[in-house]
Amino acid sequence: MRTVEKIAKEKIVEKLLEKHSDFKNNPYIEDLGQDIYIQLSLMSEESLNQLYNNGELEFFIKKIIKNNLYSTTSQFFYKYNRFRKITDEINYTNEEDED
Repeated sequence: MRTVEKIAKEKIVEKLLEKHSDFKNNPYIEDLGQDIYIQLSLMSEESLNQLYNNGELEFFIKKIIKNNLYSTTSQFFYKYNRFRKITDEINYTNEEDED
């Protein structure tokens, strides 16, 4: 069994996402989880296995989560948050026009 399959079976990514307080109200939590699994599956089996066996995997995934949530250059930002911010601004502008 590949290491990424073990990670998915143990739901490590999902558990770490649930613990992250800045992400609880984000509607794209499942999408970020899937993006993280894609990133992990693109890593070499040797590197991923080493992180898993040395107990460093959770720290590594937390770093991926943090980078995706707070970086305006992350793939997550461009796929989801940027769009959400633009639509929020449009909705806010439309609400002001109605007043």
